[in-house]
Amino acid sequence: MIQHVPPSTLKGGSPPGSEGVPPSALEEIAPNPTTRKAMDELEQGKGKGFDSADELFEDLGI
Repeated sequence: MIQHVPPSTLKGGSPPGSEGVPPSALEEIAPNPTTRKAMDELEQGKGKGFDSADELFEDLGI
């Protein structure tokens, strides 16, 4: 699960692989509330799955 952790709270100040990335950019990687809700629903086994793109498009009505 992705959790928002400000870089300043991490030991050493930055997560691995983030060298040279401005701290403000790292703080923006956290999902917004709408995305977080969708992620939580999927983790709880909710949501739809499709075996093909055609099935997905049919479900979307396109």
